[in-house]
Amino acid sequence: MIIHGQGASIFNISNSYSGYYYGDADLLFSNQAEVEMKRSLYSALKFYDFTVSSVSFTEKKSEKPTSNFSYGLSVNDFTVATGKRIYFSPSIAKEYYLQDVPTSLIISKSEILTDSISFYVPYGYKVEFLPADVKLENEFGKFTTRLEVKNDRIIYRRYLEMNKSVIPVERFSEIRSFVNSIAKADREQIILKN
Repeated sequence: MIIHGQGASIFNISNSYSGYYYGDADLLFSNQAEVEMKRSLYSALKFYDFTVSSVSFTEKKSEKPTSNFSYGLSVNDFTVATGKRIYFSPSIAKEYYLQDVPTSLIISKSEILTDSISFYVPYGYKVEFLPADVKLENEFGKFTTRLEVKNDRIIYRRYLEMNKSVIPVERFSEIRSFVNSIAKADREQIILKN
């Protein structure tokens, strides 16, 4: 991703699907024309001011099939630029906070979601603040984030593993604490300074 000093950003995103998610992606994209895939993105993405510039879907059918959904975006509201600073959250996939309404929960399937994003820092800017790396692990799953600066890039890695489970109402506060810690980490911000 390329970040511009005025706050706009250019994304080139590639999503790879396998296992359970291969079937979902195949159902969603395999028979769609480019205009339909773009329409799906305009409905699904959580940015307010963006343009989809390109989109493609490819499949590799084998004993363990995989697929790839790639698209390009121009996003005008990914960062906030004020004075000599740019603020942004490196996480594209943000977990929702669980409200304090105790209930039993069923996590119907185990899943692993990984993200790796390179942010190109605008010319003349330096990293002023990076959030600390996060490592959470318990019987519900595992969550880690890692940020590293390499020359003119910030590399962000996010790993989320959720275990299949049935959570009784008595343990709701434990899963809520785990999920809300993830949601909080997903909203931490990087600060760049000119």
